[in-house]
Amino acid sequence: FYKMGKSTNQVTASYWADRPSASTSCVISFFLAFILFTSLQSFKDVIVECKSCILVAGLLCSLVFFFTLLGIGNLKDMFFRNSQVKWVEVFLALAVAEVCAVLIHGICTTVCF
Repeated sequence: FYKMGKSTNQVTASYWADRPSASTSCVISFFLAFILFTSLQSFKDVIVECKSCILVAGLLCSLVFFFTLLGIGNLKDMFFRNSQVKWVEVFLALAVAEVCAVLIHGICTTVCF
């Protein structure tokens, strides 16, 4: 996968040449976060009946956090090149995931956090 450049410190990876663009990754990650959020809310009554389902729902809410943070990072990368995700974006993604979790059950919030 790796090709050596002219100097020994320069390594170019042909693997990263085929990665999706930031806009494509942004759309996919926000779409997955939205699908998880809506499916968890639509199956809320079924999830609350089973204790192990509440724990799994908390883990799925942490995936909502992951995909939301990934989407925010890619959205920021589309407008500002070589930018990093700061704490504000992390807390925004965490707030979205925690709202998703608290609408299901209180234990989901603890598992997600």
